[in-house]
Amino acid sequence: MIQFNPWLFSGADELVWRFFSEISAAMEKKSNVNGEDVSKMFRELGLLLADAAPSLLRLIGASGIGEIVSAFLNWLFRKDQSPVSAMELRHRLDCALKRRDKPIVVVLDDVDRLPENEIRELFKLVRLTASFPNVIYIVACDRTRVEKALQDSESGYGPHYLEKVFQWFINVPTAPRERLRQQLLCGIEEALGEINPPFGEHDWPDIEAEVIRPLVRNMRDVRRFSITLSGAVDSLGASIALVDFLALEAVRLFMPTLFHELPHLIDVLTIPPSWEKNEERMAEIISESIGDKEKSAERRRAQLDEVLKELDPEHQTIAHALIHRVFPVARDQSDNEASTQAFQLLKDNRVAHRIPFRLYLTRVEDGNLACSTTAKRVFEALHDQQAIDTTMRSQDPERWTTTILLLGGMFVDEFVRDHAEPALCALWDLLTDMPKPQPGVEDVPMMVLSLLTEDLLATLVGSDDAVQVIERVVFRRCDLTSKVAFLKQVNAFAEENQSTVSDARLRIIKERLNNEILSANVDDLAVERHPARVLLFSTGGSLPEGGTRAFVDHPKLAFAVLWDCQAESGTSEISSRARETQRGIQWDSLVKIHGDQRTLKARIDRLAENLSSIEPWIVSELGIPLSDARRLVELARTEAMVSRSNVQSTESE
Repeated sequence: MIQFNPWLFSGADELVWRFFSEISAAMEKKSNVNGEDVSKMFRELGLLLADAAPSLLRLIGASGIGEIVSAFLNWLFRKDQSPVSAMELRHRLDCALKRRDKPIVVVLDDVDRLPENEIRELFKLVRLTASFPNVIYIVACDRTRVEKALQDSESGYGPHYLEKVFQWFINVPTAPRERLRQQLLCGIEEALGEINPPFGEHDWPDIEAEVIRPLVRNMRDVRRFSITLSGAVDSLGASIALVDFLALEAVRLFMPTLFHELPHLIDVLTIPPSWEKNEERMAEIISESIGDKEKSAERRRAQLDEVLKELDPEHQTIAHALIHRVFPVARDQSDNEASTQAFQLLKDNRVAHRIPFRLYLTRVEDGNLACSTTAKRVFEALHDQQAIDTTMRSQDPERWTTTILLLGGMFVDEFVRDHAEPALCALWDLLTDMPKPQPGVEDVPMMVLSLLTEDLLATLVGSDDAVQVIERVVFRRCDLTSKVAFLKQVNAFAEENQSTVSDARLRIIKERLNNEILSANVDDLAVERHPARVLLFSTGGSLPEGGTRAFVDHPKLAFAVLWDCQAESGTSEISSRARETQRGIQWDSLVKIHGDQRTLKARIDRLAENLSSIEPWIVSELGIPLSDARRLVELARTEAMVSRSNVQSTESE
């Protein structure tokens, strides 16, 4: 028996060469038959094959290959032969093979995996030697695939060509659908190892029936799919929903054409995080402003339609099912519907959200996914203040804002009463270490904390100890900026939910905080995140003796308040992302903090005179360049002079 593996050789020429070489080498090992020297008989057969190869192969259309085989065999046996006719060669071959008492069995496997030209050359060889005595071929292949390869215009072979070459066909029975499904599920379980399969999840029956099962047609596909999963699951772990992972791996293996297009369709298939959504809206506005009337969303959907059209009908059906079940946001829907789904999709690690889908495509965890993972860990620890703090501080402070935003978005419906106090204390304590905004720009970290505060305060509605919780959060040891921002959010929440805390009790809490501000150390006030906001809050309380906040005249605090009261305005063209910004001063806020215009001007003048004495502190403690500090003080003096002139004009009138 000769096992010939055509996959070990490449190209039609080498295939023919190796075919004769393998048969010759196997025959040389046989013992004598009927008293004859087998090696001598083998040599004679080799010579016959060497001489016959050009003639016989040309007879069956293997132009050019016969000369190669002949040259190889003549070199192998090192003996020349005079030309003989094809009929004589055939007779001598028959006689030589008939003298063998055992047949030569040639086994050919995986023929259908060869390129079509090599399939044709291989079957020409089979046809050349198939009618010789004592030569039996066993060919394992996909008959449909082989017949398609043989049915080319050049050779003119029809679909029944194999019936003329082979005498007996054994068809491997098709595996029953249910048995194949059982093997598929077993293969998935084995590939996932210790990870629980998603067979009980809500979306699994549809994804299995409409996406995975139509692509797995036989036991070979089951094995291939199982091996593919084993190699991929370790790199993704629990970061991707398993139902989506299994569906995409099936598409990657069995529909590579569609899979290669998925990265280019990410904008239409997935919901982006809110910060990317804003960028997409800006891009659409700019496109429309420069004459592009086709909306980007419509253009992306057209791109998806073009990709689907290129697939064959069977794969089109599967692709539509994939989009419907795995990427439902690709269907038409309003922005409100998409926003409602976004946090839930991210919470469930569904690839319809852009962050998990990017992880699947790149196998690289980006910062946004890390924030999502941390937010889930924080939620698990939300009853423990110390655990929250430890978990948050395990990541870069630059990511805290995104983590808190995702925490509120993903788990807002799961917050309970016991979460409120530890979460509010731990998260507001982070504010001092969160990135500070540029002067005059919205403080996004503080805004995100305020939004989360509203969700957590909602858990206290109707609670007997709501006021005590609020007081403990306000009067814990922390910076004044956090206390003021938190209490302002409590005040806004109480206006809509009066059962949380009464107006009288809230006034007592405000007055107590005001007294704490007025008694604060000036140096500590000067390094607050927002000293101006702290002092603006205190203007609503009782004034200290003398009727003015004289401590604001301290050079450090006066400068810190001035820096915090900057305003930024900007203009931009609708057709461009470029933006021109201008810095100004929130003058009304400064007047309110200092008491009146006259006092404010006098203090700004004194600050200008004493600025050099605090310049080292400005650089070391506040991290502000001296050029910016000096420019701001000069701007304030100019504003003070203009405002004073306006006041005098008004008084004279």
